[in-house]
Amino acid sequence: MSETKTLHRNFWVWEFEKEERWLNEMAQEGWALQNAGFCTYTFEKTEPGQYIIRLAMLDSSPDFESFMGELEAQSVGHCFSWGYFRRSAQLPSAQGVSVHTSLMCRIFRVFKKFIFTRLHSDAGGYIIVISK
Repeated sequence: MSETKTLHRNFWVWEFEKEERWLNEMAQEGWALQNAGFCTYTFEKTEPGQYIIRLAMLDSSPDFESFMGELEAQSVGHCFSWGYFRRSAQLPSAQGVSVHTSLMCRIFRVFKKFIFTRLHSDAGGYIIVISK
């Protein structure tokens, strides 16, 4: 049986990047997230840096499950609408796509009733105009 430890730590919902950074620091020290819940984190002893940990807003759509499968990310817990995922650091990056892309997809679904118009700007970028 592998060595484990459980820690309790509080993060505000808007501190998800701070939480994710802490979880990855733990993984770099050889403690990979094994399970996560409300302010409770269980870690297992692994090789330092073996896993990368990501948080993402959960989405019950088949597209989300497919997306996570393509990333070869393993679900290791959830708390309210947040999912905790780990992925082998040895796997190649998924063509620059991160778990946070799912959050953007979710935001766009929320605003699907709006019309998005892209206008080319002089600076070489795009301006997104949101209107009803």
